[in-house]
Amino acid sequence: MNESVLIPRQETEELVDLIIKKHASSSGLKVIDIGTGSGCIPIILSKHLNQAHVTTVDISKEAINTAKKMRYD
Repeated sequence: MNESVLIPRQETEELVDLIIKKHASSSGLKVIDIGTGSGCIPIILSKHLNQAHVTTVDISKEAINTAKKMRYD
């Protein structure tokens, strides 16, 4: 990570796990992550949810750049 984004908290992992468990069999799910920061939430959700359409938004160009880099690392 870097100074442009916050370090994900333990509650973030719990939230993502809950969403995956609840919607694992859903198809065509639409997700929007407002204030995406590092991008860890949308990246994990898009990898674990069946063909989910995940959109991310952040006002910080630095945060968006961090999220893009995380996606490909």
